[in-house]
Amino acid sequence: MKKIILFFATLFILFSETPKAEEYSAKNPYKPTPQQIETLKQAIPNFPADPPMDDYTGNFKEKFMISNYPPGMFKYYQYGPANYDPAKKYPVLLLLHEGTRHMNAGAEYFRLGLDKEQELIMIVPIAPPGYDWNSAAPLALEALQDTAKIYNMDPKRIYISGYSMGGIGVYSMLARYRGIFAGAFEACGTYDPEIVADIDKVPLLIFHGQKDETFPASISRDIAITLKSAGHDVSYIELEGATHADCQNVYKTKGYWNWLLEQKKP
Repeated sequence: MKKIILFFATLFILFSETPKAEEYSAKNPYKPTPQQIETLKQAIPNFPADPPMDDYTGNFKEKFMISNYPPGMFKYYQYGPANYDPAKKYPVLLLLHEGTRHMNAGAEYFRLGLDKEQELIMIVPIAPPGYDWNSAAPLALEALQDTAKIYNMDPKRIYISGYSMGGIGVYSMLARYRGIFAGAFEACGTYDPEIVADIDKVPLLIFHGQKDETFPASISRDIAITLKSAGHDVSYIELEGATHADCQNVYKTKGYWNWLLEQKKP
């Protein structure tokens, strides 16, 4: 009975209405100004100009959505397996980009040839100008909800990953939306160690560079300690001598991808 309740709770979250901006404004220091929101209405259809993985696969669809948070249009990319079978359930990977708003991590997935080994649905939302993934978390959820209307998702195998700004988004999504993700992989991001213990308890792999000059590795160490103390299933890996830019190279290693995609809800 417990498993059935969890299954339907996941579906409810995926298809329910996304929370509005005012629910987050009080605790969200990254909330854009009204001028930024007005600007993004005009900017988003052509930002960025090219799909972030256009060189690696032709199966990405460029999608646009009208959102209530923020009021305007935003863009995301949707990838489905080449031989998609609607009778099958597919794992889903939500990838949150870094500050450049391109998805270098996703490109590595195709460079490694994992698309031939792992049939999955991939979603790459694009944060509007002036937003990071703390403030744009509702948009990422909307992209997930929109994709669920088209593809047959496996609710036991929905994953999230992000590097740098995308790493912030991993924590933010786990804090706000519970019962959705089966596993998470965060590389060189940051979050408040004092409140991180309250995120959803899913298997989490944290990767950080020892010489990270943007988000010090000490933050991730503290996060890992806090999560372990609170009973979370978390692993922490620190790469000696690696800078912030070096962190994105972790996605070139097939083992990290495989670990994430092996996670499954009971």
